[in-house]
Amino acid sequence: MESAYDDIFKNDVKSLKRDNLHLKLLVQQKMKQINGFKHENLKLKLRVQQEEHDMNTVKQMLKRIIIDDKKIRDEKIQNEKALVIQRVFREKMRVKRAFRFRVLDLCFKSLKMNYLHRTRKRENDIKLLSSQSNIWYMNGNAEDIKIWEVFVKNGILLTWNQDGKNEGIKTKIKKGDIIAWYIVGKGFNSIVKVLESPKIMKPNELSQYYPAWKNKFKTLDNWIKDEKDNKYERISINVEFLATTNKHFVKQDCINGWKDDWTMGLRGSHCMTPTNNHWKEQVITMYSYLANK
Repeated sequence: MESAYDDIFKNDVKSLKRDNLHLKLLVQQKMKQINGFKHENLKLKLRVQQEEHDMNTVKQMLKRIIIDDKKIRDEKIQNEKALVIQRVFREKMRVKRAFRFRVLDLCFKSLKMNYLHRTRKRENDIKLLSSQSNIWYMNGNAEDIKIWEVFVKNGILLTWNQDGKNEGIKTKIKKGDIIAWYIVGKGFNSIVKVLESPKIMKPNELSQYYPAWKNKFKTLDNWIKDEKDNKYERISINVEFLATTNKHFVKQDCINGWKDDWTMGLRGSHCMTPTNNHWKEQVITMYSYLANK
C-alpha cells in the first residue's frame, strides 16, 4: 500500500518537475520574446531619434537656406544699388569728360581760328602796306600813352595845329592812307590806316578822351579860352589800328639785321613823307614787329 502511494507520489513529483521545466522553458521563450520586443523598441527609439535628428538637420538646412536666400536677396539688392550708382557715376564722368573735350575742342578751334585770322590779317595788311603809295610819318605826344587804350577803343589819333603850322594836314591825309605813328622820345608804336580825313575837334568833344582835363582847365570855357589865347587847335583822325602797343616802341636796334637807313625823330606835328628810299620797307618791318607783340 505504501509502495503504491510512493509510486503515485513520485509520479506526481515527476509530473510537477516536467510542468515546472515546461513552464521555465515557456518563461524563457516569453523572456526571449520580451527581449526581442525590447530590442525592437530600442531600435525603434533609435530610428525615431535618428528621424528627429534628420528632421532637425532639415530644419536647420531650411533655416540656413532661408537666411542665405535673404542674404542673397539683400546682396542682390545691394549689388543692384551699387550698379545703379556705378552707372550714374560713369554717366557723370562720361558727361564731364565729354564737356571737357568739347571745351578743349572749342578752345583749340578758337585758337586755330584766331591764329588763322591773325595770319590772314597780317598777310592782307602787308599786301596793303606794300601796295600803298601814301605812307606818312607823324609824331605823337608821349603823354597820350597814359590813355592810349582810350584812343585804340575809339579808333582815333590826335595831333596839334599850332599857329596854323599844321594846316596842311587837313587836306593832305586822305581816306586809305597809312600813318606810322612815332611817340616822341620813345619810338614808333602804331601803324594805322586812315578811315576819314582829319577834322577839328573842339574841347567838348575832346573831354571824353582826356578825363583829367578838369584838373587843368576846370571848365570847358577855360579850355576854349586857352585854345584862343595860345592859337592852337586839336585835330582828330579816325583810323584803323593795324598794329599798336603802349609798351613796345620800335627803334632801329629792335630790328635784327637792319642795315639800311632808318627814319625816326623828325620834328613837327605835321604829316611828313620821309625821303628815305627804304621807308616803305621800314614800315612793313615795323608792322611785323608790332604785330608780334
